[in-house]
Amino acid sequence: MDGVNGFRWNQIIKCLNLAQDDIHQSHKNIALLGFACDEGVRRNKGRIGGAEGPTHFRKALANLADHFPVGTNFFDVGDVVCENNNMELAQTELAVYVQDLLDKKCFPILMGGGHEIAYGHFMGIANHLGSSGNNKLGVINLDAHFDLRSYKDRGNSGTPFLQIARECEKRELQFNYMALGIQPASNTNALFQTAEKLNVDFLTVKEISQNSREETLYCLEDFISENDFIYLTICLDVIAAPFAPGVS
Repeated sequence: MDGVNGFRWNQIIKCLNLAQDDIHQSHKNIALLGFACDEGVRRNKGRIGGAEGPTHFRKALANLADHFPVGTNFFDVGDVVCENNNMELAQTELAVYVQDLLDKKCFPILMGGGHEIAYGHFMGIANHLGSSGNNKLGVINLDAHFDLRSYKDRGNSGTPFLQIARECEKRELQFNYMALGIQPASNTNALFQTAEKLNVDFLTVKEISQNSREETLYCLEDFISENDFIYLTICLDVIAAPFAPGVS
């Protein structure tokens, strides 16, 4: 009855096969990409179930009204699935998808999964940007946890930003990381020490609630201004439990 003015997300989204379909790079292109993985949380001894996240995100998003600018293409490229508990392979595949989307001028929005998604996502962005000195990449994480836990051979859902820090060191890149919403009761002294050692910018949830809105925004804007590109990642446990009861 309302024509295109009455469309919702489920009516405008298109399936995209990156191996076969062309993307008109002159348009505004956005793509949903799922990461169906429980292995990082399992290794971290958390409550599994996040592998079903992409499906539930799609259900929740389907009925949203379309307010995208005219000329926007909205795609769904499916899910990267962690099979046989091989999380490292899944993260590598995720990085390939992210890089391919960015190379084709398509903005990726990822849905997890545990927060091990962050390592694969970052790697895809870093591979796309390359080693140019003008490509300073900052990471903003809305999270109750630093996710800087130590690890030996294998990472998990609590280690992605330490893995990213080590990857930056290998590539001789600066590690630029800001965490917002940190809960001190959920982070050990060792994690705060690691954050200090790595020069992590952070605000605890108490500081955010006590600061004026302007103070918090100033910290955020100051961090953003120091970087050429920003990777934003959100862990649902930064949201109060009554509003996000399903997280690990």
